[in-house]
Amino acid sequence: MPGRIIKIPKVAIFKAIAILSPFIILGIIEIILRITGYGFNYSLFIEDKNHAGFVYFNPNVSKKYFSIQQNATQGLYEPFSIKKKNNTYRIFVLGESTALGFPYHQSGSFHRMLAYRLQRLFPDKQIEIINLALTAINSYTIIDFSKQLPEYHPDAVLIYLGHNEYYGALGVGSTSSLGRNRHLIQTILFLRDFKIYQLLTNIIGHFKKPDPSLTDYNKTLMERMVSRQEIAFNSSLFHAGIEQFDKNLSRIFEIFDTYHIPVFCSNLVCNYRDQVPLRSSTPLNSDWNFYFNNASHYDSLGTADSAYFYYKKAVAADTTVAIGHFKLAASAFNLQKNDEARKEYILAKELDMLRFRAPEEINKIIGEKASKYKNVVLVDVKGVFEEHSPCAIIGKELITEHLHPNLDGYGLIAIAFYDVLKRANCIDEHWNNEISESDLKKELPVTRMDTLYGEYQIQMLKELWPFNEKRPAHDTTGLSFEEKLAGGLAVKTIDWEKAFNALFSYYKEQNRWREALKLFESQIPDMPFDNLRVYTMALQLAENSGDFKLAIYYGRKCFDISPGFDYAKSLFINYLKLDQPVDALHFIDLAIQNNSKQVNLNPLRQVVINIIEMQKTLKGGVADMQVNANIARQYIMIGNYDATRMYIEKMRLLQPDNKEINSLKKQLIQEGYKFL
Repeated sequence: MPGRIIKIPKVAIFKAIAILSPFIILGIIEIILRITGYGFNYSLFIEDKNHAGFVYFNPNVSKKYFSIQQNATQGLYEPFSIKKKNNTYRIFVLGESTALGFPYHQSGSFHRMLAYRLQRLFPDKQIEIINLALTAINSYTIIDFSKQLPEYHPDAVLIYLGHNEYYGALGVGSTSSLGRNRHLIQTILFLRDFKIYQLLTNIIGHFKKPDPSLTDYNKTLMERMVSRQEIAFNSSLFHAGIEQFDKNLSRIFEIFDTYHIPVFCSNLVCNYRDQVPLRSSTPLNSDWNFYFNNASHYDSLGTADSAYFYYKKAVAADTTVAIGHFKLAASAFNLQKNDEARKEYILAKELDMLRFRAPEEINKIIGEKASKYKNVVLVDVKGVFEEHSPCAIIGKELITEHLHPNLDGYGLIAIAFYDVLKRANCIDEHWNNEISESDLKKELPVTRMDTLYGEYQIQMLKELWPFNEKRPAHDTTGLSFEEKLAGGLAVKTIDWEKAFNALFSYYKEQNRWREALKLFESQIPDMPFDNLRVYTMALQLAENSGDFKLAIYYGRKCFDISPGFDYAKSLFINYLKLDQPVDALHFIDLAIQNNSKQVNLNPLRQVVINIIEMQKTLKGGVADMQVNANIARQYIMIGNYDATRMYIEKMRLLQPDNKEINSLKKQLIQEGYKFL
């Protein structure tokens, strides 16, 4: 009836209060903890307090996934603007240590190589490739990251993931394992975002200290992360790792599919041929030892056929021993039995009980899932590596130790991602004026210090568990400046900023401008805040090094930001040095329009017009000799001796004994130009 008052029994009210009171109290405690700044913020990105409007990868985010937070790892500092500009193409990279670029500094990672090539190809766009990879994490972490990424408007996501399903944080054989129940793990990860949960965890941790061996920094992170050193092939734990990856990868792809975000997911590579199994099972058949010892004896004598025969016998006696398959593979490879060698190398890796290298089933899952989701494209990095490996068996030519690529390997990963982005018409429908792979390799901003640092990192890693290899003797006398800096970085007696500044000053003092430019370019992605200053410095270094193409690239970047006389002047000069008068004329006109220096550019403009008209008459062949000579003289008139020399070289190829050549050379020498 209208106006009727419903009376709630007091008992019900008291019951509701009794039930809700604990939650209200917990809520109040949570609010107080947040206000006071207790615990960690596990957001994927945090605001850059020094640069308004920018965010960067949260250095504390990995602590959410490591049960022993002392083992948590940090990613790269690659800040980007929250507000995405119209000309920006934003890519995020997800993965583990290989995606991060270990053992090199970030300039040696595949994402920096890819970004450099794309930015050079599309100078009018802002290419952002933000790397969110972390060492020693796995697919559980990537699910969490994937949930947060859509709000940052990615145009594409690149994934290289799968080696850490056993020993990465939350892996089934890891010291940070929370068991095998995915729902329980997801619930605990959800709770870890709450400060009150962090408080309770810290209280418990205060009374229950972790095993000191798990936080012993004299051990590698690999050793500190491993709980189960032996995970047998086809065991329940082996299949648990595969099932974990299967379901988690599906969830990752579903998230991006929901938001229609393109995903480019790579299959995995590792060292088959040159990495001895890290842990073999004990032979169950006594005959195995007899055959294996005989085989080893013949191996030492260099008797390949006999060694192969007895390795076959050993494998037949016990098919579960990884080292037996590995030795048989090596023997077959030496005898050019390549198909058998490949099969046995893969079996040896599968049977390796220390599971740092992903099982073949992981690559199978990646391929199947990629074909299932419309927004996902498989990137066949494994196929690319096999194409560049002897007999299609991946080894030390491309891999530093068991699974991390060397610089050539990272270059191939960058090429593989580049090719699929191109085929998918990402960024633009037209991919014109591409840098060739050979030119790219020369121009990539990877320094000698980066290379040496990676080598030293691997030497130190392989000295410890599980490799336990003797470190090669290193003569410390007569070390180069780069070697000293790289050594200091490897043993952490100097940080990257100090090393960069020292090496940059060293290169400039020695007028090693090309190396100074490469070093500076390697830092550009870390300095997105003051682009004009950064690009101006790169422009000056490119001009000093005589790299006019790169000078034009950075000059255009500067002109786009500040379209004034000085940058227009730099551009038309560099275009003329490359004998590109049409482009030069465009910037001469812009310089005239912005002629704050009151320089009379009309005579120069007329010379450039003359050159353009003469170039139109070129037909090819000896008949062009006089036209080439006339163009060369026009270039001498404006002091462009680099272009003049180009035309002298053209004439020499057409008619070496032509008198005009010597005449032009004499004229250049009179102008002070030196022929080397």
